[in-house]
Amino acid sequence: MDNKELKTLANYLLFDPSDEVLSLTKNLLQQIDDGLKELHALDLQNLKPLSHINEKPISFKDLRSDEIDEDIYLNKSNVLSNATNHDKEFVIIKKVINEE
Repeated sequence: MDNKELKTLANYLLFDPSDEVLSLTKNLLQQIDDGLKELHALDLQNLKPLSHINEKPISFKDLRSDEIDEDIYLNKSNVLSNATNHDKEFVIIKKVINEE
């Protein structure tokens, strides 16, 4: 893809890229193209398709236990003090559903 095509595509997306951005984009596209060529060079004839990325069964014993971080708990007074509109108990928000 040359600079003219890139600029046309960018203009369709309402962008006005600089020459530096066009150059970086061309380099990235070339890297993607090179990576795809490397993939095409691999012999995949004797590999069976996977249904999942990792078909090894997961045991719950291998998973870490949950760790509760009490520093991130929100309490009611902090939530109410950060709310634009509230009463003593609840945050008041604008009604977004029209009842007919």
